[in-house]
Amino acid sequence: MNILSPEALILDLQEILRKKYPRPHPVRQLLLTGRLTKEHLQAWVKNQFHEFRNIHRFFGVRYQKCPVPELRRALLENMVEEEGEDLFGGKYPSHAELWVRFAEGTGIPREEILNYVPLPGIRAALEMYVQLVQHSHWAVAIGTGLVFEGEGPKRMREEKESLERHYSWI
Repeated sequence: MNILSPEALILDLQEILRKKYPRPHPVRQLLLTGRLTKEHLQAWVKNQFHEFRNIHRFFGVRYQKCPVPELRRALLENMVEEEGEDLFGGKYPSHAELWVRFAEGTGIPREEILNYVPLPGIRAALEMYVQLVQHSHWAVAIGTGLVFEGEGPKRMREEKESLERHYSWI
């Protein structure tokens, strides 16, 4: 049995996910091809916000569980980025605040997104992930995040390009 490097393991897990789920979620397919109505786009924005609003629930657990100082430092850096570099004199606010500003650009009032209750399936998915992180070995808790975070920049770039191309009203 070969032992994979951390980078190879992440790539291997991402490939498994791509094979199991070869196509994006149907809503994401519509987003990327410019076929969401304004109302549908706003619903997507509201439901995505649920993760940003709750990210501390699993990021903190990963940090707390991790016995490796170098990894803890990287996790802490990631948490600061999520919570906002402005807390420590940096330039950028939290990802949640950036998402609220994006929501406002789509026409959703700030108070509406801040008080939005997501669909039951969205809430359930987040709760299942929080439970996985809370009850898993530290390596699994951190590894699941690396697999999904590793896809994040590519996914966000695709979404940004699609929003600029198809939803110029934002």
